[in-house]
Amino acid sequence: MRTELRDQWGQWVFKSNLTLLWDGWYEIDLERINSTAQLCDWIFHCWHRDGSDLVEAFRDIFHPCANCCSYGIEKEFSGSKLAAAYAARFKPPVNKAPVPPRLRYQILKRDNFSCQACGAQASAETPLHVDHIVPRKHGGTNDPLNLQTLCATCNLGKGADL
Repeated sequence: MRTELRDQWGQWVFKSNLTLLWDGWYEIDLERINSTAQLCDWIFHCWHRDGSDLVEAFRDIFHPCANCCSYGIEKEFSGSKLAAAYAARFKPPVNKAPVPPRLRYQILKRDNFSCQACGAQASAETPLHVDHIVPRKHGGTNDPLNLQTLCATCNLGKGADL
């Protein structure tokens, strides 16, 4: 099994929305390929659009010998799961290390124990959080330049998708 991770095969490009895009305009939704017949249909349908490159892309993403080949019998598989597993390999591992207490205190002190969004001061009614500017799930780290003080309301309102 090949372990090389690629996002392009000739003019075919792997997109994070689990599609293959040919030359910027022709799109294959990998989540809708769930059987050997559908896989073959796309290969034959797109043969005139760099078919050998498409076969190579399918080989890297779906690992057909292990997941799709059925020796003449129709076989179903989850294109969605196989494509998502391939896409997940592009994402950096999520840093799950909590902000150490000493660093948390340094950030709170640096920010004058006040919310950097609304200016609220720490109190029993307004707890302060140390927030990751770039969320950890998007590759953010515990570097002090990536940390800020926010009140609970602002931090929870921001969420991790910003």
